[in-house]
Amino acid sequence: MSSPRGYGPGMIKTPVPVAVVSASATMRAGLVRLAAQTPALQVTHQLAAPARLPPPPAGPSLAIVDVTTLRTAVLNRRLRSLVPARTRTVLVCRPDEPPSIPEAIRAGVRAMILPDGSAHDLWVAVDTAVRDSVYISAGLVGGVLGGSGDEAARLCPREVEALRMLAEGLTNPAIGQRMGVAVATADTYARNIRTKLNVGTRTQLVARAIELGYLTG
Repeated sequence: MSSPRGYGPGMIKTPVPVAVVSASATMRAGLVRLAAQTPALQVTHQLAAPARLPPPPAGPSLAIVDVTTLRTAVLNRRLRSLVPARTRTVLVCRPDEPPSIPEAIRAGVRAMILPDGSAHDLWVAVDTAVRDSVYISAGLVGGVLGGSGDEAARLCPREVEALRMLAEGLTNPAIGQRMGVAVATADTYARNIRTKLNVGTRTQLVARAIELGYLTG
């Protein structure tokens, strides 16, 4: 990973306390060096295992957890123990051994990146996690998207646009304003999206949208 040259619009502007967790001393040191190259992140904990990280407020509310040594089957079984309690988590994982997206999100994962990704990718992931949204690195998309032949889940372009805003946490009035439509129209988009994707909560919506390929890095 190379160091970032700056921050894009909406990216984190103030230092964020973060824990770096990896069983590999080499990987842990690399992630710490990367985080230290920007004022946006402040590494407060360096650990070999997530179980040793105290939950907030004693510990940071954000963690970067390396799971590159685990295969998908093992990773899915151990997700709950790999994600620190009450901590938004960025997973560093292999493209050929990704976790289940719905399970990862339910466990507290908010972003997934590659071990050899760019520094910009890491900063986008952290910024997304801080805002409690979901980010998947483009290099991981092929491995984590299950795809679907379900015609009922097909969204029109404007619904896809609204879906991405819902995933960001925007309200229907805010979506309507950004899209230049009436609130009633935004309400209709949101209702259609939840019906077609058969979801209730925003977490379920994001997980389903990622599985179907509507949300990518």
